[in-house]
Amino acid sequence: MDLLKKASTNPEQCLATNTKVRILDKEYDGKQPVSLPAKTSKEYSLSSVVFYLLHSELSLKEYVTLCKNEGISPISYLDRAPIQSCIENYTPTHVNGFFIKPKYERETPYEILSSSTKAIVSVPDSIVSKIHIGNIERLLKDGVLDPTPYNPLCQKKVEFTIDGLLVEARSDLHNLSDEEWGSVRGVFADTGDYFNGNNLISRVPSTATIFTLSDEKFKSIRILFQNNKVRNLNEIISVLKT
Repeated sequence: MDLLKKASTNPEQCLATNTKVRILDKEYDGKQPVSLPAKTSKEYSLSSVVFYLLHSELSLKEYVTLCKNEGISPISYLDRAPIQSCIENYTPTHVNGFFIKPKYERETPYEILSSSTKAIVSVPDSIVSKIHIGNIERLLKDGVLDPTPYNPLCQKKVEFTIDGLLVEARSDLHNLSDEEWGSVRGVFADTGDYFNGNNLISRVPSTATIFTLSDEKFKSIRILFQNNKVRNLNEIISVLKT
């Protein structure tokens, strides 16, 4: 993701062929597969994704024709939006080099938050959930529960900062390292029904707090609303910082 962010913000310093990719004067194997947080119909190579980023302004016909001429596998029309969205929304926290929005630079260092200021929170991966990966940032930043439905094609992880706290929201807790499990600070869900049959939740440390939209029999903090705004937002953020 770091390389793709560099390519998308510095297209004039990038080049992609069917075998090699050059980003900021460094060359990479273009045939290596790219791991994306977005759901896609197939796996893409670094060359395919970077080539698309460099020519995303072309019409579909022009883009496909150019890919054919260059011998590069094109990005599926349905995969273009989720790929571009996850790259645009990605903010690096640990980089080889420096990052200053909206471009990578070589002189000014990017502020790297330490792991001690990081909180991982879990959100439901469900199309019927009111709280999901697409609205958790606005919920915690602005205290507003965006009613926009969950998009199953969106990325499974988003990162944002609140008062110096780096929040990493995940809708998929698979593949977390032991160290990352120790950084899980909160689990957000509409109701307690979310935990029925959810085996991964059993791994959440006891120090994590459960936040719900309703009163539950188990220990949890209810997200309270007044005039469509979260009334106890300061309490929620304070708990995540603990």
